[in-house]
Amino acid sequence: MFSYTAYGLGIHSFLPLPELIAEEQKADVVFRLGTVNGSSLHTVDEMRRFKADSNETCYFMVWVVSSRGEGKKLLLTRGPTPDERVVRLCLLGAALALILHQRQRLVLHASAVAAGDRAVVFVGGQGWGKSTLAAALHLRGHKMLADDVTAIQMDCDFPKVLPGFPQCKLWPDAVSALGASPENFPLLHPDFSKRAFRVTSGFPRGPLPLKHIYVLATGERLEIESLLPQEALLELIRHSYAARFGNHLLQATGMATHFKHCARLAQNTSVFRFRRPASLSVLDEHVSMLINDMSRKESSSDGAASRRG
Repeated sequence: MFSYTAYGLGIHSFLPLPELIAEEQKADVVFRLGTVNGSSLHTVDEMRRFKADSNETCYFMVWVVSSRGEGKKLLLTRGPTPDERVVRLCLLGAALALILHQRQRLVLHASAVAAGDRAVVFVGGQGWGKSTLAAALHLRGHKMLADDVTAIQMDCDFPKVLPGFPQCKLWPDAVSALGASPENFPLLHPDFSKRAFRVTSGFPRGPLPLKHIYVLATGERLEIESLLPQEALLELIRHSYAARFGNHLLQATGMATHFKHCARLAQNTSVFRFRRPASLSVLDEHVSMLINDMSRKESSSDGAASRRG
């Protein structure tokens, strides 16, 4: 078994997972080959099938994956594809998100970076630019925390983002917009052109308090607006990873708990909508505006804390 760490978990895996940080850890989660009955899965879309009950969630994309025992064991039934990159994409995306959800983490379809000793999160749908913004901010000096799957620890005084693993997924045009050549980055999947952007240093190891959430949206001009808690709640529910599986997952694993976590986050975290033109040609302008906005909010909160002191 190979031993790794991600999202604050010790992960033991039968399959090498080079995307993760290799580290000898007590096993919180074990990935094994096994036999999973995928015959009764519900259809999510033309590529994915899924089912869930109180003890087990099963997911089919390229292999059938079963997450069992409150997110402590993950079994895989070998599928037709021999390419390990395809299997790892499934394991480190949807399958790991299901495990985190079973372990009572609030999992958002989001990317995250560190701003000082706090975390900033970008939520949005597929292709909305979460990974591109996170990578661009990383190149401007902000530490990468998570890409696509952002897990938030809610059983503490203040919600905290758990660092995932040091990689984000970028389309070739995004890599080019960041000033690099796509050919210098490995393919994530043999049939798609998306690339693996690896973070080579400075990856945080401990959870960071969540400071701000930006909901990405397109618009004719750059604009950042504050959301009311009710608006923020709707966006968090919409962009939670569990929502990608319809009601099957939440009905089986606790819809009330999930709603409570989203409501608490909406009430205790500043949530903003970040509108910007979709063109990557003005990416530097987008990033500069974000950095200025985060810096301004940091100064404002520091000043408020100083006055309270």
